[in-house]
Amino acid sequence: MSNPDNEILVVNDLKSKNQDELLDKIFEILYEKGYVTKNYKEAVKIREKEYPTGFELDGYGIAIPHTDAEYSKKNCLLVCKLKDEVIFKDAETLNPLKVKLIFALTFENNSKDMHIDTLAKLMALINSKEKTNKIINSDSCEEIQQELTNFFNTGGKA
Repeated sequence: MSNPDNEILVVNDLKSKNQDELLDKIFEILYEKGYVTKNYKEAVKIREKEYPTGFELDGYGIAIPHTDAEYSKKNCLLVCKLKDEVIFKDAETLNPLKVKLIFALTFENNSKDMHIDTLAKLMALINSKEKTNKIINSDSCEEIQQELTNFFNTGGKA
């Protein structure tokens, strides 16, 4: 995600009662901006049920919902800081996990290598306590967006 064709969007204090409603809201944001197809909403819900993306890192619940590139039109990273925790399943244990930070990804069909590269960079970001804390503790969408843009533009070095 290091070229101008990829966008980073940030939403602060997103309110949702549950995972289903949250994924609906993520779809609405991405669909309105032209990043995904109409079928993305159902596809991301099915994928999240089959292959949960939640995990805990240093007490923070994080999820990375995404689905196959055929449901995406453009590359995008949507960061959502949730107003209240939403239950996802832990990717490893399948136990319920309270999540407060979302990194939703979309990838164009022709960017399969970018999918793996972006996930690897995103994991490096998440594994950096300093970077994750900046994102979690910031109330500024612009500040979070700038932090992420700088991170990805420097090759994903924490």
